[in-house]
Amino acid sequence: MDPCLVPAQGKKKISRWVGLCLIAIIIISTWASFPTLPRLVTYEIAREISRSRLLEAFAGWEELENEKFTVYYRLEDTGAGRLVLDTAMAVYQPVVDLLQYEPPAATAIVVHPTQEDLAEAFGWTAQDGGAMGVYWAGVIQILSPNTWLRTDNPVRRSQLFLENGPVAHEFTHVVVDYKARGNYPRWLSEGIAQYVEYKLNGVLWLDQDSSFDQTFYSLEELEDFSGLENQNLAYRQALSFVLYMAEVYGEEKLPEILAHLGRGATLDGALEEVLGLTREELEAEWQAWVENDRDRWL
Repeated sequence: MDPCLVPAQGKKKISRWVGLCLIAIIIISTWASFPTLPRLVTYEIAREISRSRLLEAFAGWEELENEKFTVYYRLEDTGAGRLVLDTAMAVYQPVVDLLQYEPPAATAIVVHPTQEDLAEAFGWTAQDGGAMGVYWAGVIQILSPNTWLRTDNPVRRSQLFLENGPVAHEFTHVVVDYKARGNYPRWLSEGIAQYVEYKLNGVLWLDQDSSFDQTFYSLEELEDFSGLENQNLAYRQALSFVLYMAEVYGEEKLPEILAHLGRGATLDGALEEVLGLTREELEAEWQAWVENDRDRWL
């Protein structure tokens, strides 16, 4: 046999190895360009495992479902379960259209009959548990509207729950989380969720100690969102940053930023790519924007 000739079987093996090497090079190059990608993939796997385990705890609950949502509720909350599903369907398309992303599977919503039950689900004390809704691990958990709606009129109940309930806010967290693949600071998600509520229902969170007549948190400080002492100010600042980006640069920039984050970009990289701003420039422009219309934030 001529030593310069390679048998057909050998050629196939070489071609296979060349192909595998090319794939490896592409993967390595991609991860080198976006070093956060392995973390994103790990996050997605961990989230879905946590979601599956979490929902096992509600296997014996009543269920209402369609192609977009599955609502888990106690038998005594049957009316609330239907109200939650109807409200979720009412906000679904507006949120999806605004953020240009549709979750890959039906979103689970758990309706807890009491504030104590909701707090217990997260290991909170009764004093800590004042939230009406929480998003974690791909699942929305909310307080039953039966605990706080003070009318039996079905039309009025639907209107009040849509405008004042947590469904739009928490579903926005779902869309942000899945689109950005967990790669986002909490202030951005909270700001976008409040922005969606404002756009859909005209709702603005105006809580005590949220006025801008005090020292702001820096963007760097907002990275530690949950650890900040003045949570009301942190939430309002988060909204103002998102409002600034939407009003000055265009609402369409918000899903673009999330898309870049979902591809593994850092927040700094996403801001520069989409807005043409560094983090420092964004913060400086935002402060000037606030000062120009300060009465809006007092």
